[in-house]
Amino acid sequence: MSTRLRLPRTAIVLLSIGISNCGGGGASSQQPGPVPTPDFSISVSPNSLELAQGGSSGPATISITGSNGFNRAVSVTISGLPTGTITSPVSPLTVTPGSSLQFTISASSTSPTGDSTITLDASSGSLDHQASVTMTTNPPPQTFQSNGILYLESFSSGHIARVGLNTAWGGSIVEVSIDGTISSMRMTQGEKSSRHSMMEPNNTTIVPVVPGFGVGTRCWEETVMTMGAQS
Repeated sequence: MSTRLRLPRTAIVLLSIGISNCGGGGASSQQPGPVPTPDFSISVSPNSLELAQGGSSGPATISITGSNGFNRAVSVTISGLPTGTITSPVSPLTVTPGSSLQFTISASSTSPTGDSTITLDASSGSLDHQASVTMTTNPPPQTFQSNGILYLESFSSGHIARVGLNTAWGGSIVEVSIDGTISSMRMTQGEKSSRHSMMEPNNTTIVPVVPGFGVGTRCWEETVMTMGAQS
């Protein structure tokens, strides 16, 4: 006579779960991550340029840096130039990753003065990046004469620098000023200019005068420009 073992239903369920969890572990099937997309960045140095009407700026350098294996040539288009200004070389420019290219800006005598924002648009295929440069156009240096003094004025970053030459003294410098702040002068005989009120020195810049570039005892050894404190 055979005897059958009867197990509760809950025990059968637990036993089946235990069997399904037994056995050797299978190999892990992790999927590789996405491949980084090749890309590039653009930079310009310096990011500000200054020039006078009828003149040219100093050079600016465009640099292209590739990432994730990017190695294609990049086309750089320069836009936003004021009327009468051009770049050299002429845009668009071609720059390769890891290299750089210089350009300058030239303005005509009728180009508008003031600040402008120049945009450099760099593209390669579907990739596109931008950089910007601030361009300042100043009036050209000017000369005029008053009471035997020949003045030369130049403009830069919103400031006016002026030098006065006494034509009766063979061209000796009698004034050096910035924004109307007059400098003091030191002469070989200890003379000082009687045309201007003197200021206490703050920052001193020595502007040498060519030896003998004067007449008689009025030849100056050097010109000392003293700038007052600016707020």
